[in-house]
Amino acid sequence: MPKKTSPFAGMRELELQIKSVVQPLDMDELTEVTRKAVRSLKQLVVDAKLDARDYEFSDTRADQVRNAVAAKNRIKLIEVIILNAPDVFSAVDTAHITAKLEQINGWIE
Repeated sequence: MPKKTSPFAGMRELELQIKSVVQPLDMDELTEVTRKAVRSLKQLVVDAKLDARDYEFSDTRADQVRNAVAAKNRIKLIEVIILNAPDVFSAVDTAHITAKLEQINGWIE
């Protein structure tokens, strides 16, 4: 069983993994739909990472709940984009990333 780490650290690791897949892509060779998905994915990953950070450093429980909801929503959107981009992510990448997203989602209460 993987050790529990912070949601922010997990999102940081995931951001690096996703970047390693999308960075070498030639955006001009992708379809318009895929290009938009990759751009959205990059932004969502950064936003989810910041939501996870805000969740961890929330001063009140109300702030923590609000940040948890925001992070979980973005994590779900990231998963949807990855599952609908088989021309970008291999089956192995998809399996690993979605498993990591579920793990991070579990860390956020």
